[in-house]
Amino acid sequence: TLPAGTTSATLSATTNENATCRYSTTAGTAFAGMTNTFTTTGATTHSSVVSGLQNGQTYTYYVRCQDAALNVNLTDFIITFNILTPAPDFSLSAATTTLSIVRGQSTSTVLTVTVTSGSPGPVTFSMNGLPSGATGTFVPPSCAPTCSSLLTISTSSTTPQGISTPIITATGGGVTRSITLYLTVNLPALVNISFAPSLDALSALSKL
Repeated sequence: TLPAGTTSATLSATTNENATCRYSTTAGTAFAGMTNTFTTTGATTHSSVVSGLQNGQTYTYYVRCQDAALNVNLTDFIITFNILTPAPDFSLSAATTTLSIVRGQSTSTVLTVTVTSGSPGPVTFSMNGLPSGATGTFVPPSCAPTCSSLLTISTSSTTPQGISTPIITATGGGVTRSITLYLTVNLPALVNISFAPSLDALSALSKL
């Protein structure tokens, strides 16, 4: 068994006398019908590199040899191995991790889950660490990577002013990834009230 990501391997064989060895991917192929000769051969150790290997596949090679007296193997020497499938994994990112909001309003950012290896399967989003009176909504709440979800954070009239660091988590296929947001809640702008007395009122005041 070879690790995931292996794309080439060395086939090796040993004989008890000097010989020329060949291999085939078809069982029972006669020595004369084999078109692949070991790169290093002719002595008692034989080797050749095979490439183009892929994750999750099993490979079998059938080897036969011929000695100096032209005696050949009548049965196959079998070399078999498999390449592991990579463990599922993904990354989590946000279009922006710094958000600013006026108390009583909402803001949003797009979350993206990207497959980095294997097949993680659907992931589910969650969040904790929001200030009191604030809520977070994911649309959709889960998705199959590579995929995106829109996170909307809404605040209420009681949400305190200040900076908080809510944590967004995506979980799926036995994998959990998290990112931290930086959320600033600002107070609404003050409303300026001004009073301009009418000309009639000023005239009446002047007569007092």
